[in-house]
Amino acid sequence: MAVRTFNLMRIAAAAGLACLASACVTTAPTLSPSGFTAREAAPVSPVIDPAPFNETDAGFEIVGAQFRASIVFRDVDGRASAQFHGEGFRAGPVDAELDLSRPWISDGERVFAEGGPMERVHVSLRARPCGTPDGVWAREALVLVGRQIYHGCARETGPVPSWTENLPALMADITACVSAARNSSMAFVRGSGQAHVLHAGQERAGTRVRMRFGESGRWDCLAGSAGPEFSVVSDRAAPVPGEADPVFMPGAMPTDGDGCYLYEAVEDASGALIGALAHDVCATGALAMAPAGAQGDRM
Repeated sequence: MAVRTFNLMRIAAAAGLACLASACVTTAPTLSPSGFTAREAAPVSPVIDPAPFNETDAGFEIVGAQFRASIVFRDVDGRASAQFHGEGFRAGPVDAELDLSRPWISDGERVFAEGGPMERVHVSLRARPCGTPDGVWAREALVLVGRQIYHGCARETGPVPSWTENLPALMADITACVSAARNSSMAFVRGSGQAHVLHAGQERAGTRVRMRFGESGRWDCLAGSAGPEFSVVSDRAAPVPGEADPVFMPGAMPTDGDGCYLYEAVEDASGALIGALAHDVCATGALAMAPAGAQGDRM
């Protein structure tokens, strides 16, 4: 169900790509520093016994100091639908259907908004570590309800959340692998290709980071107690679940709208840009097949 839903989202995103390239999407206000902030609009009363959140639903969970919200993607008669529900706002409980005909990444942020001239709900999600009582989540959230602005944190939900939801915890090991590839004998193997991180995850021996360098194939970097160690991945080896969906590109931000890719900015806790998540909205294959102008050499 989640795969079907996100495939429909790719179609919607591709349909709005021309709009994205011409910057016709209204940009939401800039997000605040990580965590909850005093600038959040105070609700009339705190949230009491909010409705249970179903983490099996594909979408996003959003929490703030006094509010809780969700975006749930559904397949309605073959049409992709995004339902927003929130509690704890000054206006009270809010339910809305968000417009998926718009590009879902704008100016490096994930953007979801209600359609029509009387837009009441606008949600921006930025890939930056955000502290919550449940730990560090991968995104900061800015929610506009009416004219009130609410700040919080967001995480992806569903049967198979993206591997990048763990990016804050994985970043130190990813950085170590990228640095080792640049400065060790791997520099000869990789040639001039930029480092593309296809997947990363923790296992008993350490963090395994799967990478691609141009046309040199896939490599696994195991960041463990002995330091980064590289091994080649066979061309016959099947991708791990979620591999290359999306791809993390360490370094600067590529140009929006190049090829079939939408780029989501990734920042550290201070707000400094550390790379981009490349989303293949055409589902045409690995990022290595994208036009050279869409990639550059920023390793």
